[in-house]
Amino acid sequence: MKYIQYHTTLIKKTLFFLLFLISISCNPYTVTTISVLLPGNAPIPSDVKSISLAMAQNEHSMPAGRLDSINNLKLDPDFNYYILAKDMLYGMRDVLALSPKFDTVIISKGKNFGAINSNRGLNWNQIIKVLRNDSCDALLLVDHVLLEDSLSMVPFETSCFVEYKMKSSLHYSVFYPKLLDVMHSKSENHSLVFSEVGYDCDMALNQLPDGGDLIVQMFYESGQNAVDGMAPLWQDDIKRVYYANSNKLLRQGAWYAKRNAWIDAAEYWRKAVDVNNKNTSARAAFNMALVCELENMPEASLNWIEISDSLKSTNLSRQYKKIIETRLKHYGYLNEQMGFE
Repeated sequence: MKYIQYHTTLIKKTLFFLLFLISISCNPYTVTTISVLLPGNAPIPSDVKSISLAMAQNEHSMPAGRLDSINNLKLDPDFNYYILAKDMLYGMRDVLALSPKFDTVIISKGKNFGAINSNRGLNWNQIIKVLRNDSCDALLLVDHVLLEDSLSMVPFETSCFVEYKMKSSLHYSVFYPKLLDVMHSKSENHSLVFSEVGYDCDMALNQLPDGGDLIVQMFYESGQNAVDGMAPLWQDDIKRVYYANSNKLLRQGAWYAKRNAWIDAAEYWRKAVDVNNKNTSARAAFNMALVCELENMPEASLNWIEISDSLKSTNLSRQYKKIIETRLKHYGYLNEQMGFE
């Protein structure tokens, strides 16, 4: 099954359009916000409910006193900086733990992961052993991490400008031993830039954040960015509108909608669809489409917005129809990832 990433570009564009309409007219709209569960961009089977996170390059496999291509920070030769690399896994965990897809997201108890991927191929026995020890269904292994930095100083007559850049590149794979399958692989880059100005270059350098703090921040943010969008995730504050005026039934429904009693609101809006006024019926059908979207019934939502558009086609109804069509297109992916019936 080929999965595609769910994008909210259409939703964002429609938001600007809706706000524009509201700002230039006296249309009887009310703006509300909803939460939408977006599918992930990785084809992770529905029965994967727990995942273990690990790094091949860690304090057990890498020497002390060095950190890839970090050349502009003074490193302690007795400290193993790959202990800090674990913050990458913390960043990944904090993002994946927000997904309703997973019941459990943990940092692996294992230490040596170098034997998992070798010239002989994947060692599935080792992967199974790790997951059995972690009591998880799948393993996310960061098999490559590289940190690089650069420092530039531009002295002036009475000041000095200093800029410090740190860049990370990583690659990870998600292993699913039940099917002996690599479910997902990804490479990701991330950058941090800090600049300061001082009376001289030494003063500007001293104003930069502590080097150890920069490394921790880089690892943590890199982990977050790397798995962002990998698994289904709720997105809050998605803007929607509904009609709150036109006749008594619409107004009564809107009273309940403002209190998030959408099922109660739908009782009035459903009656309003049958009134002998196309304009009111179209608006009521539009509102019913919103209720169905909130109740995770995209097919019914599309049906209602098509009714609304057929009664009275507007820019608003056409735009909302596109949004529902997009959501319906991706709903199948979400069902597969979450195991919904």
